[in-house]
Amino acid sequence: MSDPTADEMREYLKDRWELTPESESEWAIDVEEVIYWFAYAYHDGQWSELYSALSTSEFHPGSDSAGVEPDTLAAIMLADLIEEYAQ
Repeated sequence: MSDPTADEMREYLKDRWELTPESESEWAIDVEEVIYWFAYAYHDGQWSELYSALSTSEFHPGSDSAGVEPDTLAAIMLADLIEEYAQ
């Protein structure tokens, strides 16, 4: 498994979804949520890039949140990150 930075994951999703500057702002919340939950699930301790992505994320889940909602764009993006970085 690789240990991507938050910026690397943002760039990967931007390229994968062909986001333009206009559409990127619309999807920014989904992207930040996806990066947060990926980092939460796959970080390898406080010295890892994923832990850094998690701890510096602008996304802050609510107390009743346990991950991305199924059957959403965020869920598809999360699957993309898992396929790219967790295999």
